[in-house]
Amino acid sequence: MSDNLVIRILVDVTNDFVVGPFGSEAALAKAGTMLKFITLEGGSDELVLATWEDHGPAYADNHENLKFAVPHGVRDSEGARLYGAIGEYMQQKISAGDPRYHLVVKDRFMAYGSDAVISRIIAEYRPDEVHCEGRGVTFIIAGLVTNICVIANAIYLQGAFPWARVVIDADACVGVTPELHQAALEVMASMAMEVINR
Repeated sequence: MSDNLVIRILVDVTNDFVVGPFGSEAALAKAGTMLKFITLEGGSDELVLATWEDHGPAYADNHENLKFAVPHGVRDSEGARLYGAIGEYMQQKISAGDPRYHLVVKDRFMAYGSDAVISRIIAEYRPDEVHCEGRGVTFIIAGLVTNICVIANAIYLQGAFPWARVVIDADACVGVTPELHQAALEVMASMAMEVINR
């Protein structure tokens, strides 16, 4: 088992963001790359967390919703589900009891409170080790979309786990536009995050 704990986080690769109201041909084209991103080898001791948005009735008056004004991530809707083979793969692994795979539900751009969830997952997976404030932890982040949810979650995790190494897998991310994708990568790189596979 490696001393460093690697946690792969796939952000919001749901039907709404691939083939729904916020979907794009670019996102659809990257679905295979994103599936590969979360596929672990048999002996790997990395963790995989997949997030998706779950908007209940209270979201209607949320500032985020008022700015976007396009329903998405609606609780119990098909659009809120993880997309295609990615959702099937995650469900297969979790149903099989693989302790490396986890789902994280969030109610906005960033997974507010996810630091507590992630800390609990780390403690359960590595009960004999201490990864206080991210010591010995590497987060590798990918998903949709680079300039909104990916960057929001990367910044949130960097603040919540100040000792962690934060890596962005650019090839497994898609922005609203190619220009916004590149701009978000530049911002994250300027914040001491490592951007790979550009």
